[in-house]
Amino acid sequence: MPFGHMFATHIRHQLKELYISIGIFSFAASLITIFEPIFLYQHGFPIWAIALYYAIHYALYVVLLPVGGKVASQYGLEKSIVFSLPFFILYFVSLAIIPSFPLAILGVIMFLTLHKILYWPAYYAIFARFSDSNNRGTELSWLGVFHYGATIGGPAIGGFIATVWGFPALFLSAGALVLFSGIPLIAVKQVYGKSDFSYKSPWEMLFRIEYRKTFIATLGWGENLIDVVFWPLFLFFVLGSLDSLGIYMSISLVVMTLMGFYIGKSADHQKRATVLRTYLPFMAIDYIFRIFAVTPVRIIFTDSIARVSQIGVVLPMMYKIYSQAKGTASLEFMVAFEIVLAIAKAGTAVLIMLLFILLPMQAAFIATFCLGMVLSLFYSRV
Repeated sequence: MPFGHMFATHIRHQLKELYISIGIFSFAASLITIFEPIFLYQHGFPIWAIALYYAIHYALYVVLLPVGGKVASQYGLEKSIVFSLPFFILYFVSLAIIPSFPLAILGVIMFLTLHKILYWPAYYAIFARFSDSNNRGTELSWLGVFHYGATIGGPAIGGFIATVWGFPALFLSAGALVLFSGIPLIAVKQVYGKSDFSYKSPWEMLFRIEYRKTFIATLGWGENLIDVVFWPLFLFFVLGSLDSLGIYMSISLVVMTLMGFYIGKSADHQKRATVLRTYLPFMAIDYIFRIFAVTPVRIIFTDSIARVSQIGVVLPMMYKIYSQAKGTASLEFMVAFEIVLAIAKAGTAVLIMLLFILLPMQAAFIATFCLGMVLSLFYSRV
């Protein structure tokens, strides 16, 4: 395929605005994502309590997700995303005051949950509704370029800010950036009309036979919690510094961004299941490699495999999910998808909490990575 043709796809206006918004938002989030569990640990939260924090958050997320879908159905998808941003800023502010007021963790849980119920269902529904069925893989690649490309410098910059000025400065800086991510969406003409959306409609969709395999595969997203939360914690204990952790993560994101476009384009011309099953063994085996990632070279090698296999698995899976969503009530379907994803992460968090209560830290990390390997196998159900 000619190189120039890879970039020739016409992208609809709504997706262009979404790409710009997600680029700004992703950079802001990348400043703090891998550092949040480390921050909690440094301020007196044992690892089992960090797992409990995520378990509570995702359990609350499951309960409130249909409420977020209802808001999006009444006010529009783009407006729902814009409405979510003040809650994300309050989440950052709540994190920043934890050193002085530990009970602010309750505000962190609530504001993060409110942000996500308004943001993610609407975000997914916009892409499902406006993506081109014939070029969805390429459009997912562009989404990856804006999402992962924007985050390349985030971990390194976030680590530098946290090291030099402290976590509160990092959280407030990220919060300020979040404000700008809503600007591209404010001017977008609302084309998603009001629709009937009941609290029970996404729950009913979960039990439809035609989507059973997809939702079983979504249980694999429990491994993502391990990758995003407990893998950075492990690396922090190995490396001992925030700036080094940020640099290594940024290097891996470069690899992920470059490979993401190629994989997305391949998904338009190959069977998506073939693409996913090509990369899935690398994802599973990489969780075993993580146990031995105790030197800089091993960390870069292991995390690079993790990033490439992640995009190789998740991108074709999301291709199928968006295709299914476009063929039905897209908002209800994406809320149902998020419900299963949140259940998977809440359950994973509970299991990890028990591991760190019952086992010594090193053994608990080994068991956690083995759990990640097992959970990743659910993706094969797609």
